[in-house]
Amino acid sequence: MTLYGYEVNTCNYKCFKTEQLKDFRSMLKSNIKNFENVIEPTIEAMIDESKAEELLAYIEHEIKVRSNDGRN
Repeated sequence: MTLYGYEVNTCNYKCFKTEQLKDFRSMLKSNIKNFENVIEPTIEAMIDESKAEELLAYIEHEIKVRSNDGRN
């Protein structure tokens, strides 16, 4: 998934700085809200939403871990 010009996925999200992850989190939350407004979503849109929700969960967890162990 491309976020702010970076290809971000569940395999490489840990490579980014905490501030970048926070930006990605914000963009993903916004994108997920946009999906919710689609009246008759296509299969592709539903898959994209699912991927966004999964990546958001990973990013939110990583931000929390970094803040708890001082890596922020």
